[in-house]
Amino acid sequence: MSSNCDNGARSAKTPMEILLLIQNSSKIIKEKDRQIRAIQVDIDKKEKALAEATASEVLRKKSQGDLGGPRGRMISTADRRYALELIDEANTPGGHLPTACRVLGITERTYHRWKKILSETGKLDDLRPCAERPTPANKLSPEEEQTILEQVNSPEFVNSSSTQIIS
Repeated sequence: MSSNCDNGARSAKTPMEILLLIQNSSKIIKEKDRQIRAIQVDIDKKEKALAEATASEVLRKKSQGDLGGPRGRMISTADRRYALELIDEANTPGGHLPTACRVLGITERTYHRWKKILSETGKLDDLRPCAERPTPANKLSPEEEQTILEQVNSPEFVNSSSTQIIS
């Protein structure tokens, strides 16, 4: 029966041993907390990437086609408005603006310029066709143009090509 008493004596911890156990437990808990935070950060990044991929895919499926193309091309007002709606919709659930713009084939700068025009004027019309352009300094006057036409259409040059007339 004395063996039972010995086991009980060995399992009893001194205050110092208990303090060491508590410190070790505290370190283990802190390390587990760090691991949990790292895993949570990783999960958050993956959720964000998934949301962005989903938004991009939805945007790609909803868009009528690529608005992209050469610089300076004309995009109709309806297409501009639809593109802004799609990008805003894709951006709301965690989408990424540059990705949404890239999917539609426009730059972020274009998106921001369209948003600014819409907020300032309430319209999205392309103003390039009706913009006032300065007259070139080397433009022929109506009299000069008429003189050249008379020369080219004169009997002397009627059967000549433009290169023959110039030389």
